[in-house]
Amino acid sequence: MSWKSIFLSILSMILYVGAAVGVVYVFKYNLLMGFLGILLLAIPVFVQKKAVDEASGRFDKILAKYLVPAFAVVATLVIILMLYFFLK
Repeated sequence: MSWKSIFLSILSMILYVGAAVGVVYVFKYNLLMGFLGILLLAIPVFVQKKAVDEASGRFDKILAKYLVPAFAVVATLVIILMLYFFLK
């Protein structure tokens, strides 16, 4: 089990949430910049890829390959919906 992989997976989850919040706020103020803000989502993807490369045990491979992407999809949808209702 690689602690570096687990750390990168958790960092990737935090970056997914931060990027989703940032994209929603940017879309609120400027539509064109919002589309460019979607490029922010590339940063957590690169961190997640590094976590998959560093994974050596069963738990960290499952975390990096399956749980982080599932968390990213769910967290992004929840954040977008929550901020949509709060910013309306």
